[in-house]
Amino acid sequence: MNVRLVWYRSSASLFLLILPLSLAAETRREIGEIRPILEKYCFKCHGEKKQKGDIRLDTYLTGLDVLKDRKVWLSVLEQLEEREMPPEDPVPREDEYRKLIDWVDAAGNQINWDSIKHPGHVTLPRLTQVEYNHTIRDLLGLDLEPGRNFSPDGEGRSGFTNDRDNLFVTASEMEKYFTASEMVGEALESLQDKARQWHLEAEEMFITESKTAISTFQDGSRGYILSVGQKTLYQSLEIPVYGFYRITLRGGSTTRGPSAALIRFDNQPGGELPVAGHDFEETSLQVFLTPGNHQITVNSKVLPRVKKKASSRKKVYQKLPENAAELVREGSLAHAATIPVDDSIRPPLLGTIHEWNKTEYAVQRAYEWLRLHGPDGDPKELDRFVRYVKERSRPFVELLPRLTRQWGIDREEFERRYQKWNANQLKERTEIMALAKAGRTPMVNGMMMVDWLEMEGPIVPGVGSRPALFQPASDAVARGKNWDAWFRDFMDRAFREPVSEEGKQRYIGLYQKVRREGKGHSRAARRALSAVLMSPEFLYRAEELPAKADARGPVQLNDFQLASRLSYFLWQSCPDKELRDLAGKRKLTGDTARLIQQVERMLKDPKSRDFFSSFAGQWLGYDALGRSVIPDGTLFPEVTDDLLRAMKEETRLLFQRVFQENRSILSLLNTHETFLNGALAKHYGISGVKGESMRLVSLTDEQYQNRGGILGMGSILTATSTPLRTSPVLRGVWLMEKILDEEPGEPPADAGALPGNAGKRGKTLREELEIHRDRADCAGCHNKIDPLGFGLEAYDAVGRIRNTDEQGRTIDSGGTLPDGSSFIGVGELREYLVEQRRDDFLRIVVNRLLSFALGRELQIYDEPATEQIVKAAKENDYRAYALVNAIVMSYPFRNQHVSPELTLKE
Repeated sequence: MNVRLVWYRSSASLFLLILPLSLAAETRREIGEIRPILEKYCFKCHGEKKQKGDIRLDTYLTGLDVLKDRKVWLSVLEQLEEREMPPEDPVPREDEYRKLIDWVDAAGNQINWDSIKHPGHVTLPRLTQVEYNHTIRDLLGLDLEPGRNFSPDGEGRSGFTNDRDNLFVTASEMEKYFTASEMVGEALESLQDKARQWHLEAEEMFITESKTAISTFQDGSRGYILSVGQKTLYQSLEIPVYGFYRITLRGGSTTRGPSAALIRFDNQPGGELPVAGHDFEETSLQVFLTPGNHQITVNSKVLPRVKKKASSRKKVYQKLPENAAELVREGSLAHAATIPVDDSIRPPLLGTIHEWNKTEYAVQRAYEWLRLHGPDGDPKELDRFVRYVKERSRPFVELLPRLTRQWGIDREEFERRYQKWNANQLKERTEIMALAKAGRTPMVNGMMMVDWLEMEGPIVPGVGSRPALFQPASDAVARGKNWDAWFRDFMDRAFREPVSEEGKQRYIGLYQKVRREGKGHSRAARRALSAVLMSPEFLYRAEELPAKADARGPVQLNDFQLASRLSYFLWQSCPDKELRDLAGKRKLTGDTARLIQQVERMLKDPKSRDFFSSFAGQWLGYDALGRSVIPDGTLFPEVTDDLLRAMKEETRLLFQRVFQENRSILSLLNTHETFLNGALAKHYGISGVKGESMRLVSLTDEQYQNRGGILGMGSILTATSTPLRTSPVLRGVWLMEKILDEEPGEPPADAGALPGNAGKRGKTLREELEIHRDRADCAGCHNKIDPLGFGLEAYDAVGRIRNTDEQGRTIDSGGTLPDGSSFIGVGELREYLVEQRRDDFLRIVVNRLLSFALGRELQIYDEPATEQIVKAAKENDYRAYALVNAIVMSYPFRNQHVSPELTLKE
């Protein structure tokens, strides 16, 4: 069949072409047929003397040259079809445009795919950090997260972190793998030892404010009261071995309202210990710790505030200490965000930095006053110092462009550096501002009263059972037999296929060698286990081709390889027993119905949570929210880490609901339900939702207009904004790339960017963008980008619905696209996408999901498979099961090729 291909936007070299017989005559047509038109209109910018956008067109001679370099000619074809090139007069006549389009289209789409079947090649796939952790968890029944110190996996060309071409192993990373394997063995061995206990009376621990008085509580016990944002209890502990440890705190709240303690180890969050009210109670959590000296700290945590019932009594507000002014001065010097200065900084930049740091000190003084007033401060005073924060921050508007200009960096780079230098200070400011905002209304939450803290470990965590590897046994022979049987089965599971007796003896022999050296069972078992976890068969998902395979042809995956592909696609972990048993009976490659049953079973399994989280977060671009993408804490103090996590959970849960309940993928865009907790519902202005847990919420018609689907979700809207304001350009590009599968185009090198205070300087953001794009080479792309982005302008930079901007001007959320389609607001934009662009959305979902499933960037030879998957989904009303089943049944998912290159033989 000759199919008209959807041109792929690949950044890689696609394939090798060798004058194929299967290419139609168009590929051998001389480009001389259209060269006069190219010379007249194109070569002045894309010829020998000038290559705008690094594109040169005068060197192509035939249609075969065009076919070889699809990426360049994809861009050419798109620009011609949209009439965007050339950007200024003279421009081709309509008949000349048509001749160019027809020639390029014919030359690039004349491959007979009936004669070519190429499933693609997946590079020897190393386990990702997530896959490594999950595999260890499912092999041992313990969620140890041994890969926590691995370098994060970056996105490959596919846009996903599981892109196998991007998963390299350096010498330093191999050392981390060795350390992780040792940690696993030591953590397991520690489970047979008697747990150690530590008991820490609060009054005997260190406290940051050393003059703080010890309190005697209502039951006669003694300890400390920790006020939010201030006092910290801390103690150093020597942890003997890797393992899980249980932390138990006895405490209460200073009022009848709740309170909570935030536990940290070495300044890294360990968890929270909440108490319900004034009566003392014991509350526990589990943490995983490494050997060595660790500092444990206890702070009182900011909680969502609950309004007090109206009272006729006069409110008594928090009194400030007599030395409040001195505390503010000391706190400002200690906590102010700063730009570090060294000898390399010279005037005039040095003077600007000093001016910046002086301004930050003034801003910090307002924060320190807010800190002193705390949750029970006078609301009038809280309002006053909140205003001071904003007023004293105004000089930054003038300082920032001067600073970045003198430094020679852009705003984004400065913000990245500033966040790195002052991460703790900026996070603390966010917490103080959230507390101050909550404290403007009298509340009932209390401060944390701490009596004592206990730690016990290592313990067997509440997942799975004690592995047989180190189960205690009174009889050494019995223990050896138990271990031998467990270890043989472990190797089959770890290597994801049956291991030969010869292969098993290599590792069992290592165990026996250590025993002959006089070492005990545990030491020998640890050595053998570590060897398995360091072996290439474990670290790499090898898909070896049989020796008799055609060195240049495709080969079908065997049942164990297919089981592995399936489990790492939907679970990001190793196959379970049911999959392995079916693979052993060859029921996966030979029984289509059985394979489809497994897909549906795996989608409904709790382990699929990681698939929904990783795929949705990386495809839609909100995965970094709360890590590298953080709204400005001064402008948006109510946006806490908990709120950002709830935003991401809302999107993940929607994906999970669509796929697990076999709903239409179009409901990702227009569902009448969503998932909220109390904080996120309040952020959206939706009443009737309380508590920290996420739950399914039915939306009213009015709520649906704003929140029905991913376009109205805080995760998307915040991730597509700058830290300071909305960005119609970022949101428009996101819609084009992530929803419509369109290329927005690269901006000119000198295009520049709007400043952070755009839209606040007398003109609206729309007006400033119109001025910004007032260049012929900019307008073409912005005509496609900006209307889409302004369709979401009724949301602020953190996803709250609004009618006016910060200057009180009415929001204009209308847009008109180049094809003449118009809409006003997200409701009509969503209707346009669902009614007129649903197949474009289906295609991007198919392309992204297939790429994620394969662990590689899609290539042109994947087009027949994507067409079949799209067809299967459309014939089944866009249902999720049909989509995933078609991917699993597709030719590239079930086959492998020795080479990524496509060689077409004549």
